[in-house]
Amino acid sequence: MRLTPKQILTMLVSSFFLSIPILGATVNEKAFIIGILASEKCQVRKGENPTLLRSIVVKEVKKMNIDVELLKNNRLNKGAYQYSLDLDSTCGKSTLSIEEQENLIMKYIIE
Repeated sequence: MRLTPKQILTMLVSSFFLSIPILGATVNEKAFIIGILASEKCQVRKGENPTLLRSIVVKEVKKMNIDVELLKNNRLNKGAYQYSLDLDSTCGKSTLSIEEQENLIMKYIIE
């Protein structure tokens, strides 16, 4: 399949508009997403139901008036995975110092 210049332009313009919610998200919103996804990933590793957890996560994100599309952001998901590795056995608290947590999270927020 060969793409025409018009199709390529359409894809570029579309991808730009699809990325606007991610570009417009605040640092606090991105940090919240990393935190809630980290907890979800930790709990899934412990055997919890991923479908049920995702529905809870989506509900919480909507309650905070944050765009749920951020849950699909690869960079934030990578940060969440890394952060999830340092959560305690309850998946609710980090074993890292405050400074280490901030450095880890900011590494995935700042592009």
